[in-house]
Amino acid sequence: MPQIVLFKKFSKIIKITVGILFIILLLICIYYLDQVFRIKTIIIDKNREEISINGIEQFKNKNLLLISKNEVVESLRNVNPRVKTIELQIIYPSTLTLHFFFEQGIINLETNKGFFILDNKGKILKKIKIAEKNIPILTYYQKIDHSSFQPGNSINYRDILLSLYFVENTEKLGVRVNTVDINSLYMILFKIGDKTVLFSTEKEKELQIYELSSILKRFKSEGNNYNTIDLRFDKPILKISD
Repeated sequence: MPQIVLFKKFSKIIKITVGILFIILLLICIYYLDQVFRIKTIIIDKNREEISINGIEQFKNKNLLLISKNEVVESLRNVNPRVKTIELQIIYPSTLTLHFFFEQGIINLETNKGFFILDNKGKILKKIKIAEKNIPILTYYQKIDHSSFQPGNSINYRDILLSLYFVENTEKLGVRVNTVDINSLYMILFKIGDKTVLFSTEKEKELQIYELSSILKRFKSEGNNYNTIDLRFDKPILKISD
């Protein structure tokens, strides 16, 4: 009888010891996995080297097994308005690779204290004090308050959105626009070097681009040049260079 009691006690001690060892081993494995799969290297690849990326530091030392790709992408997009798409690649055990593709700014919208860089949908990509040189400046008849909008917000004024459409499609024709003036409700004026192109906010926008394309092709084939192309009317009005 005493031997049975002793055996039971010994068996209980063995079970407790094995249980404790199992818990210790489990904790060691969890700690090991946590350390091994923590993000130690973040590789950034981007198509615009001059643009800095915000929000990267928050992911350092995060566990790769626990992060969500969608949450990472959405978090970075929220703090980087110029980003169009992000491709994320996880390389185990501890590397995160991020490929950034940026929205292209197509116009400097003049404000009361600087400029907004807008994409072709009117989204503000950047607020700056000095206009970027490689894209046209848009002057609006009513100065927009610089402090009322932030990067990521959109400008939804119909005439400004039309201007963005006309700039994008005019430059696809191989014509670089220097400045854009919206000084009335119905007219958008482009300066292209010493030449002028006038668009209407009321006439079908696709028709105006088609007419402009046809006129430019005709001038090129004939070897002529123009001072002004006015697309506001049923039939475009042309002023030919001497």
